[in-house]
Amino acid sequence: MKLPNCEQAEVPDRKLTAYLLDANHPQNKGKADFYELAGYRKQNTDALKTALLELITLADVTKGIETGFGSRYVIGGRLPCPNGKSYPLRTVWFIPNGETIPKLVTAYPN
Repeated sequence: MKLPNCEQAEVPDRKLTAYLLDANHPQNKGKADFYELAGYRKQNTDALKTALLELITLADVTKGIETGFGSRYVIGGRLPCPNGKSYPLRTVWFIPNGETIPKLVTAYPN
C-alpha cells in the first residue's frame, strides 16, 4: 500500500531546517550528522525535500497506526544522496483526522 495522497504530501521547510538538519535541536539525536555526511545542508533543503517526496512514491507503507488524532504511516526506502551514495531511511508521515494531506513527522537512517 502506498501512502494515501502521497502526491500531495508536504515536507515543511522548518521540519528540515529546524529539526532534521539542526544538530542543536534537542530531539535531533544525530540525524543532522547523518544528513551532513550524506551531503544535505540547510542551505539547500530543496534537494532533501525532493528526495523524501520521491521515496514515498516508490516505497510502500510498512506500518500504519491509527491514533486519536489521525493516522501515522511508516515508510522505508533508500535515500539517494548528494555524496553519490544511497542510504536506508525510515520516514514517518501523519494525516490528522479530517484532513487528507500527509505531513512529514521525521526521517532517520534505518
